[in-house]
Amino acid sequence: KLTFSAVFDINNNSEIVNTWFGKTIIHSDYRLTYMQAQEIIDGEKHDVLDKPILKLNSIAEIIRKRRLEKGALNIESEELSFIIDEKGLPSGVKIKISRKANKLIEEFMLLANKNVAKYLGKATKQKQITPSIYRIHDNPSEEKISELRIILEQFGYYIKTEKNKPISYSLNVVMQKAKENKELHIIGPLVIRSMSKAKYSQENTGHYGLSFDYYTHFTSPIRRYADLLVHRILLGALEGKKPAVASYEKICQYISTMEKRAVEAERASNKMLQVLYLQDKIGEVFKGKITGVADWGIFVEIEENKCEGLIRLNTLKDDYYHHDPETYKIIGNKNKKEYHLGQQVLIEVLAVNLAKRQIDFLMIQEDS
Repeated sequence: KLTFSAVFDINNNSEIVNTWFGKTIIHSDYRLTYMQAQEIIDGEKHDVLDKPILKLNSIAEIIRKRRLEKGALNIESEELSFIIDEKGLPSGVKIKISRKANKLIEEFMLLANKNVAKYLGKATKQKQITPSIYRIHDNPSEEKISELRIILEQFGYYIKTEKNKPISYSLNVVMQKAKENKELHIIGPLVIRSMSKAKYSQENTGHYGLSFDYYTHFTSPIRRYADLLVHRILLGALEGKKPAVASYEKICQYISTMEKRAVEAERASNKMLQVLYLQDKIGEVFKGKITGVADWGIFVEIEENKCEGLIRLNTLKDDYYHHDPETYKIIGNKNKKEYHLGQQVLIEVLAVNLAKRQIDFLMIQEDS
């Protein structure tokens, strides 16, 4: 297969001794799934593949540890996916968990992305900076962190700042506790939403979340146009050609917009599958956890299948309830009963609307 490679010589301390970029041809002797690689990491014998996989994993773990110590966010995603039956309808739910094999690949992709960006964006005696496309991520605002602090406290998590440690260190502690409590799929997105949005730009300002001074997207040209452009820019720089254009800023704005649309489409697709999954479960009762509150209702995620729906405030008949935005609570005017983030409740599936991708719940009672 024709490829564009980032080749690194790495010593026993997982330090880069030499770097080379260029067009290559590869022939794959083995095609492993993540699960097969994970089995080797876990100690199962696969003979010829054991040594290289274990060595790569050892290097990746050291690189990852250094990156986190430098202040990178340790965001582990738990992706929700649906089991689809022969009719194309969701019949079950499963959560994809990132394992060591996934992290192995992730670290070497980050290594390639970072060093390509550094090669293009850092001037040396031999070459000038090449106009390019960077993946940038600004520091979070104090206001956003303050809001996150209040929200997390509703779930029983506290951001405890450590002396001489960045705020990312404290957030990593919170997410590790959430992982242990099997709440990472709720807490992780809350932390991500408190961050600035990563985007593409010709002006390099670094990547806060990864704690990189230089970062771009180079490793997924079959899925992202940004990576294909970076391949072309890098090839031109290696061949000593002048940049094709002086500015990529309009392209950066365009691909950032397209990325946002893709994320929105993915969320809409997941919501549609949730609606389809619950459409034959009207009237059934489930345990859930409150994941959000608003002026019009309470958002609840079902523990069993991770489907999220809305309890409208006008369906709470025991009192007139209002939303307190400062404490992120729903409070009864007379009885002062409170509903807060992270609280366990019992709900009944009231209705679903496929056209609007909406799920409505009824509150049954608090689950003590």
